[in-house]
Amino acid sequence: MMPFSLRSAVRRLMRDERGNFAIIGALVALPLLLATGGVIDYSMMYSARVKVQNAADSAALAAAKQYAVDPDPTRLAAYAESFFRSNVGDLYRTAATLTYEGTSWTDDHARQVQVHADFTYSPMFLPLGVGLSSPTIRVQSAVMVSDTTVEVALVLDTSGSMADSPKDGGESKIVTLRRTARSAAAKFFAASGTGSEKPTMVAVVPFSGAVNVGATNLDAWWMDPKGLSPLHHENLDWKTYTDARGNRLATQDVLSKRWFLTASPTVSLTRQYLMKNMKTPTYVRDTSICTYKGLNYPLCSWSGSDGAWVMKLALVTVCTQANDPTGCHPYRITYASQPMYNLNGCVEARGGTYGINDATPNELVPQTLFVPYMAVDEPDGAGDNTFLRDEGYEFPPKVFPLKGKGFFEQQVNVNKYLLHPTKYKNVSTNNLYSPNFICDSAPIVPLTASASTVDTAISGLQAVGATNVDEGVGWGWRVLSPTEPFANGRAYSDDENIKALVLMTDGENTSYTTSNNSNQNESRFSSYGFAQLEGYRPGRIFNEAGTTTTHTNTNYTAAMDGRTRKVCANAKKDGARPMTDINGVTLTDGQGTVQKDGIVIYTIAFDIPASSAARVNALLSDCASYRTDDLRQTTLPYAQKKKNFYSVKNAAELDAAFSDIAASLSKMRIAH
Repeated sequence: MMPFSLRSAVRRLMRDERGNFAIIGALVALPLLLATGGVIDYSMMYSARVKVQNAADSAALAAAKQYAVDPDPTRLAAYAESFFRSNVGDLYRTAATLTYEGTSWTDDHARQVQVHADFTYSPMFLPLGVGLSSPTIRVQSAVMVSDTTVEVALVLDTSGSMADSPKDGGESKIVTLRRTARSAAAKFFAASGTGSEKPTMVAVVPFSGAVNVGATNLDAWWMDPKGLSPLHHENLDWKTYTDARGNRLATQDVLSKRWFLTASPTVSLTRQYLMKNMKTPTYVRDTSICTYKGLNYPLCSWSGSDGAWVMKLALVTVCTQANDPTGCHPYRITYASQPMYNLNGCVEARGGTYGINDATPNELVPQTLFVPYMAVDEPDGAGDNTFLRDEGYEFPPKVFPLKGKGFFEQQVNVNKYLLHPTKYKNVSTNNLYSPNFICDSAPIVPLTASASTVDTAISGLQAVGATNVDEGVGWGWRVLSPTEPFANGRAYSDDENIKALVLMTDGENTSYTTSNNSNQNESRFSSYGFAQLEGYRPGRIFNEAGTTTTHTNTNYTAAMDGRTRKVCANAKKDGARPMTDINGVTLTDGQGTVQKDGIVIYTIAFDIPASSAARVNALLSDCASYRTDDLRQTTLPYAQKKKNFYSVKNAAELDAAFSDIAASLSKMRIAH
């Protein structure tokens, strides 16, 4: 037998034409079948990978959005898992799991949410061809929480009505506000999407009848320490400033209108000067009493009936100090080292359009300067806020009639503050009988990245005083501003920054008429001064108000509402810019270019009384910005677009409103 040769057999097979096609087909079919099956497996595995990746991306994006509302990792993991399951659906021959990894910082200082998904595909053909069985594949996804910075001003009503419980019952409204506002602030800070400096800054602007910028700012340059503003000397006549002999002590510069001490021209005569130099006198009996040039002079004596120093006439012997009758005063006078009163730090509204805008203070434009809030002493027997005796400081004493011109002459006389001032009544509710009357609110906390500073400020809020939404919004705007007075805000041109103002109030604007029919001021003192000034001129409350100058509480509210509408509109316009779609194309609608507010305003009406609910809700809705999603719907009529306005009745609804605002800002951060 011939030996077997594989090479020979193959050659014979190749030469043999019998059944060649069937044999060759069989040899080729198997690898083709395996290859085709492998392609199917790889295709199905790739399809599964795409589906799992998309589901993981959706889960990461959802978690990034939810992070601003609830950063708790356990709940975020469950939240991401639910989105993953709803998007991954049914997978053929595939099992997938999602793992929430948490947050981390990128090299660009942006916070990101990270997840990964593991999936296992069970192939049908690859095990036969290459021995590959059930591979586990991991996909990852990371979504930035945001690289957008946020500045929020919490403008919070702390008027006296906030001490009441809402109509639905429960704790007082101020207690509810403290808790819910603290929670909202914590969410704002927790949602910080960037590791850069100050990713989130929050300001607190409490308001009641006035806004308090802080006593430490009373001598700031923008608080008019030189007395240049035309409003600075409203209700103060420095021509009346004299010594006990009647010598004038004040001089006014013709050009600047600045008042200064004649003996010390560098010393400006201002509200700050007046308050620092109004000091309690102490009288020590002096036996050197006299007449001067044959005239009888008034002598101070103690009146036991009312415990006040009053002026009396007496016949006395010739004085040895004939050239100086004040030296023969029956009492030597010394003054306390500390002022009689200290201003709390409130600020008055500027005049004209400056009262409803954010014009930067400038000494060259004195109307732009702010003026310290100082409720002046009103005439005894006719005024509401009478805290100093209006007699006893003149030599000889001067009697002012309380009708006509005499009322204002008595009110504007500065000697009652500086020449032997005597307290008339002790400070009462709302700081009545003091220069701080109606200045009840806590100081502003300017924009800060310190969560603890904001939390402490909100925790200390107390309910007392009237309601001035106009000034609250104005100062909420100013703390967000990049310019003085505070200048902590980022530039309006910063496209990666959001400015938001959150306004909460429980009632209507209030300013009050007088309680004395003889009071020619026609109102109690407020951030606008008086409703009527010397010469029967209308006060600042009517500036830019669009109302009559009628002296009623109802008309004062209407005037403040008119000012509130304008300051809200101006704040929203400041830094406004066109909105664009995802392709960067400017959006337009029937009114032209769609504008994104420079300051996004949210408003909350909390337990508004039924008698004023319709008016207050309309005012606050008008003040609020349109919701961003609705603005993007360019075919939707504006009457159907929703506003960032919330009307709430109780604690649960207030908490829900603040939470919704936090979520809205988070969404804006991601879509910005």
